[in-house]
Amino acid sequence: MLYAPGSMRTKNLRASSVTSESLRARVLAASVELIEKNGLEGLSLREAARLANVSHQAPYHYFADREALLAAICESGFTMLGEKVREARGTGTGPGDKLERAIISYIDFAVEHPAHFRVMFRPELVRLEQHAGAQKAADAAFAHVPAMIAEAMQDGLPAEPSVEALTAAVWSFAHGYACLLLDGPLEMMLPSVAANRRKATRDAVRALGSLLEAAIAVGRRNRAPPKNRPRGTQKRHDSKPRDNAEGRPSIPGSRQDAVRASRPRESKR
Repeated sequence: MLYAPGSMRTKNLRASSVTSESLRARVLAASVELIEKNGLEGLSLREAARLANVSHQAPYHYFADREALLAAICESGFTMLGEKVREARGTGTGPGDKLERAIISYIDFAVEHPAHFRVMFRPELVRLEQHAGAQKAADAAFAHVPAMIAEAMQDGLPAEPSVEALTAAVWSFAHGYACLLLDGPLEMMLPSVAANRRKATRDAVRALGSLLEAAIAVGRRNRAPPKNRPRGTQKRHDSKPRDNAEGRPSIPGSRQDAVRASRPRESKR
């Protein structure tokens, strides 16, 4: 049965859709809040329903189980992360600068969204291959890293040992730094981080950027063709040794050659 666009039935369907999406969003927001407050151990669909002020059965209309709920958080997190990295790349002035900005955006995301970050990289909690939306968002976010490495290689970054190795190095720096910030060791061990976490983070990323810039500069020099020596500056090499006064070949550097060189030359009349 068809309904006219302006009919009451169509309006009710639209309202129902909006309400459904808003309820799902409320459950997700409540779940993120629970993780931030109580950790992953404190998350359950019943607790999320209570905090979202919906019936305890309501979450099951959108999420089959706890893993499905966490997968939705992963999808949301990877989508936000991918967008932040994309924007950071767009503001960079070169391959090295783009990498630095992307790393900073990665670390900033972890600090701003700790609940998402703590769930996104936990395969024992969420098997991404079983959740198409989360897997797609994760792949899109990760694709920025090897793409930026490839750009840097085109600009001169040496390709050794491989794109994958360099991708792993850059990703490990960003992810490891973010984890150390969230868990506290950096602030406990390094006074500069405790005094000004934002500046310390940028200084650390700048240090990595300097290494990348140095590697790019070396790569450019190695790629540059050798400069030809100007005409007239090349040394001439005789094909055979000169004869000395006795008619025997004069060997450069030999005693005979030294004696010959020491004799005074007769002026030509």
